[in-house]
Amino acid sequence: MRFTTSLPLLLLACATAAGAQGANATWHEFDYATSSRFGPDERLAVLLRADIDGKRCWLQLDTGAPHVVAWHQHAPAGTAPAPVSVTITVGDVRHTVSADAANLAPLASAPCMAGTVGNAFFEHGTLALDFAAGRYAFVPGAALRDILEAQPMLYFRSNGPGGHPLLPVTLADGRTGRMLVDTGAARFGIGATSAAHWRDLTGGLPLRENDNGGGNVRSFVANNAMDAAPLRCFETPYAGSVRMGDVPVTPGIVSYCEGKDFALEQPLLGLVGLRGLLRHQLTLDYVAQRWLLGAPGRPLPARAPE
Repeated sequence: MRFTTSLPLLLLACATAAGAQGANATWHEFDYATSSRFGPDERLAVLLRADIDGKRCWLQLDTGAPHVVAWHQHAPAGTAPAPVSVTITVGDVRHTVSADAANLAPLASAPCMAGTVGNAFFEHGTLALDFAAGRYAFVPGAALRDILEAQPMLYFRSNGPGGHPLLPVTLADGRTGRMLVDTGAARFGIGATSAAHWRDLTGGLPLRENDNGGGNVRSFVANNAMDAAPLRCFETPYAGSVRMGDVPVTPGIVSYCEGKDFALEQPLLGLVGLRGLLRHQLTLDYVAQRWLLGAPGRPLPARAPE
């Protein structure tokens, strides 16, 4: 869920500013971090163009993370921090947060990748993500409350700020439940939350590479800016499609990274990354706890209903 410059994989990496004019919210472009290691221009991360106290930088969008912002660089252990307040503006959303010199050190370089924004950055409103066009829009309030096509979402809160958007999914084998929609695991189709969960999703395949007809499991190493060491990951094809609400989605692969087990106090069928969503638009209404997945280009009203 963090930005890296080697392969990888990016995993598990307020007030509203001047409002948009007109009937619909303003769209803002985002960028994709890509890699061609396993194929042409695989999308590894969604990068939002941010202004941090007047300096331009990227922040990765991670809907698998609950926080407002997580800085990628920190002072050495034992160093006394000297925090200051900085203002982060992403599109039409602005937050003032605490940071120290080490957190802000990436601002001195170009290109700049300083941190990750999570759900708490947007939870006071509705976020639309047009993955096909590479753009997003935001409005404060519950924009999907009265939209008939929208479906219930569980915005699950644990301890601390923010939460996790859990969406209803039906797997190819007919099992139903919830998955965490995780833009931080952009390369994933479906993500397993543990080794046992990997075996469950893959029909018992071992966590061992075999590309010669014995399950077609591939292993690779992924780097995460917040981890002390690279991660060993595995993936294998996923046959069939899953249904997210009423929309069929083809995830393509199941993935799992050792040492990145994930659990909530809610049963999960897994994580859903962006591999199967890149032709769609996903809208998350954190306030009304509703969501909508459909064709790209649907406008977001500039003002949510009161």
